[in-house]
Amino acid sequence: MHNARPTGSIGLVMVMMALTAAAAAAWNFSFQVMAATSSNVLQLTADSFYPAIHGDSLVMVQFYAPWCKLCQSLAPEYEMAASRLKISSSEVVLAKIDCVSEDPLCDAQDVKSYPTLKIYRGGQPRLYSGELKAGAIVSFLQA
Repeated sequence: MHNARPTGSIGLVMVMMALTAAAAAAWNFSFQVMAATSSNVLQLTADSFYPAIHGDSLVMVQFYAPWCKLCQSLAPEYEMAASRLKISSSEVVLAKIDCVSEDPLCDAQDVKSYPTLKIYRGGQPRLYSGELKAGAIVSFLQA
């Protein structure tokens, strides 16, 4: 015996339910992808780091490792700080560098622990040692 194709009104209802579920799943997937890629924090690499820090803007860079628990807890706070700065039309840029994939760059920037936050103006670094909360980061950068 094989699976018969549904027919009649029950078949139509089953097809409509399947299409609705597929559409909902596709919409949910596209929304998740959009949410996952929509960030106000700039992801830097070795190629983009030096041009970013030598510009006119003040740039705060988070040097992190994906496995670091403190980095993981900082991530939403850092994103919130970037969003607040963007809303306030601030010229400050928040960026991050994955030190696992960009190890030589992190070594060159003298990163000894994670997370390390440094503020760059004209390529000159300054260590941020304040609180790792969105409000504290924004207040510090807007002072």
